[in-house]
Amino acid sequence: MTDDTDAETLAFAHRMFDLAHGGMTEELAGQVDAGLPVNLGSPSAVDIARFFDLPEMLAALGRT
Repeated sequence: MTDDTDAETLAFAHRMFDLAHGGMTEELAGQVDAGLPVNLGSPSAVDIARFFDLPEMLAALGRT
């Protein structure tokens, strides 16, 4: 993210990464369905799901 990212956007991104880290598949999939890119950030939700071996999340993200 750039230095000019507003606090609300940054907080949202942190929540999405927390969902990925926590294996909260349904909540994260809902955000993806609403338009959240699955490759947002580094590491992305897909990277996190692969690292933590979360096949349900990968399937929900369309990355099986």
